[in-house]
Order: sequence, then C-alpha cells, then structure tokens
Amino acid sequence: MAAFFDFSGAEHALAVGNIGSSIKMDYTVLGNTVDEAMHLAAFARDMKHAIAIDKSILPNADASWGFLPVGDFEFSDLNQLITIYTLANFEDRKLTLADPG
Repeated sequence: MAAFFDFSGAEHALAVGNIGSSIKMDYTVLGNTVDEAMHLAAFARDMKHAIAIDKSILPNADASWGFLPVGDFEFSDLNQLITIYTLANFEDRKLTLADPG
C-alpha cells in the first residue's frame, strides 16, 4: 500500500511505499520531486558542483552558504524551466583529517 503526500502543490506530490504485487513488492518513491532531485544530483555531478538546488529549497538554506544562480535549465521529462543554484565559493578539493599528534 502506497502513501501519497502533497507538499504545497501538485509539483511536489509524490507516492511512497511498497509498490508491486503479492509476488514481489518494492519500497519505492515516485513523483516529479524525485525526478527533479535526480536531475539536480546529475547536474551537480556532471558540472563538478558540490550541490545543486532549485528555488523551492533556497528560502530554507542558510544565507551564509552563498548560493548563486547558475541558470535556467529544462529537462525533457519535467516539462518546465528550473533555475538551478549552486555554492558560490566551493573548491573541488579532498578533505583531510587533522593529525591528532
């Protein structure tokens, strides 16, 4: 049985739960929100950004993170323009642990 959630409008609706038949059930999340998250993650990876968010997340992000708009992008399966924001001062570097001694 799947649960349906509506987060402030149809563009954020999603279904969560065990979906399938009596033979095989899979825990699944479906909806435009999931599709958009997948596109944002792929964008961040491909463009070598630490993170990519859309305008719906921006008001909840701390201003000190320094998100800047990258541009408007359209993904074929979403049928809408998405303004993507990324961190302004992110450097692609490996983190190292401090030597305790």
